[in-house]
Amino acid sequence: MSLYRIQTGGKEIILIGTAHISRASVELVEKTIRDESPDVVGVELDELRLQQLIHGKKWENTNVLELIRSGQAGLVLLNLFLANMQKQLGEQVGVAPGEEMKVAVEHAREKKIPVLLMDRSLQITMKRAMNSISLWEKIKLGGSLASGLFGGNETTTLDAKKIEELKETDLVTKLMEELSKQYPKLKKTLVDERDAYIAHSLIQCPGKKIVGVVGMGHVKGILAHIENHKAGAKDPMPSLQELNILPPTKSNKLMEWGIPIVFVGILIWLLLTQGAELSLQFIGFWVIGHGVLAGMGSLLGGAHWKTILGVVSTAWLAALHPLVAAGWIAAAIETKVNSPVMKDFTSLDKLHSVGDFRKNRVTQILLITVLTNLGSMAATILVIPYLITILG
Repeated sequence: MSLYRIQTGGKEIILIGTAHISRASVELVEKTIRDESPDVVGVELDELRLQQLIHGKKWENTNVLELIRSGQAGLVLLNLFLANMQKQLGEQVGVAPGEEMKVAVEHAREKKIPVLLMDRSLQITMKRAMNSISLWEKIKLGGSLASGLFGGNETTTLDAKKIEELKETDLVTKLMEELSKQYPKLKKTLVDERDAYIAHSLIQCPGKKIVGVVGMGHVKGILAHIENHKAGAKDPMPSLQELNILPPTKSNKLMEWGIPIVFVGILIWLLLTQGAELSLQFIGFWVIGHGVLAGMGSLLGGAHWKTILGVVSTAWLAALHPLVAAGWIAAAIETKVNSPVMKDFTSLDKLHSVGDFRKNRVTQILLITVLTNLGSMAATILVIPYLITILG
């Protein structure tokens, strides 16, 4: 934990760096707001996360298939995985994740102090993050997610030493830092841009004395931006308005139509130059390869046998169709065969193990979608070395 005082533009900013599952952080926030009586209390939240923190996340009206069609299955799974991990660790430490933010808001409201939501909209952040990485990096991210879900222990248990360490660190930022080692472009969007956004929010806030509550991992970046502003130096990050812009949706027309065009082109070339036998081998490899690998993905996700059969028989065609993915077919069949019930939606914040993710019907369908798509992509990639082999 840390507390910094900065004078800039005729105002005093008191920045509190907290650990998100720390009783000491909660107490420091309470004491600072009580002792300082600020004009404004700022928190590292947006409106959606504030409502979720105060009232809890409501999933009951979520349209799972629509969420999958929008390409957010992997992203939602990752968010649920991290949120449940943090909640589980918080239970061991004895503090609910984000309690210091909740306390800051409650104390401010009790004292009738305006609350400043300093962070950027989560939807904008995640859309900018996904837009910043390539298709290959998205595939790697899906593989990392699968590895995290299926390669770890069933539960996360901490000894007393680890619990004490967590009380003095920002878990979410540590996780983001680990992710950023493999995906540096994600760090720019998830951490660096948000540092700038929060700093701009504090600088532009009209209060004379402001208490800002943020995760410790953001403190260094925020202070750097404020110091640049004080010194009159040009800030290397975009303005608040620019950071709020949704990036234009990248066109996937080349990817959507490229695969079927290349497939047809190769098939015609084989027929004209190599004859029917090799052409049939190529078609067989495409059909069987996609069926087997996409089917294995569905199986690993815990799909019903009807779903697996449907995937095996249609994955080859879905890989050629520019508007359909094998994972979507798997999700549609699985939802029809074994639809989620209310209990699955209401227990999405109580997933403490890998087994829980596979038993919950909502997360299982998301897993099936992601793993089926990964299997289908792997089959498409393997076509190239196979083609070289049969022509060699």
